[in-house]
Amino acid sequence: MLVVDDNQDVRQLVTAVLSEEGHQIAIAANGDSALKAMRLTAPDILILDIMMPEVDGYSVLKKMTEEGIKQKTKVLVLTAKTAEADWIRGYRLGADYYLTKPFTMDELIRTLNEMIRMTHDQLRKRRTDEIEKARLFSRLENVFDD
Repeated sequence: MLVVDDNQDVRQLVTAVLSEEGHQIAIAANGDSALKAMRLTAPDILILDIMMPEVDGYSVLKKMTEEGIKQKTKVLVLTAKTAEADWIRGYRLGADYYLTKPFTMDELIRTLNEMIRMTHDQLRKRRTDEIEKARLFSRLENVFDD
């Protein structure tokens, strides 16, 4: 599992909690370091922040798809970006789950356990369903705004 976040406190907290759960954790402080690490060995799961300097999480997702890394790696976006447009963009670029900060350790562990149990095909279907759900909510908002 690879944890990518420019905030050292987040990296340390997530690493400590997931290590206690028995996971082997590697860390990267930015998107560029994450891509370099994944080119050597694609992790089973990537926990990815979006707002990072230089190479942000969206760019990491895009590069992972272009380079075939995404086919091997499940992605949990862990970010402070809460707008629906950000959430949709993350799913469209290949995020399998989207968890917003602040989060509880129970939420993180529960989400990761669910991801681990799911196949890549199941996650792909879930991603498509989440995008469609967002489209429907957007349409409903437009109806009620009129």
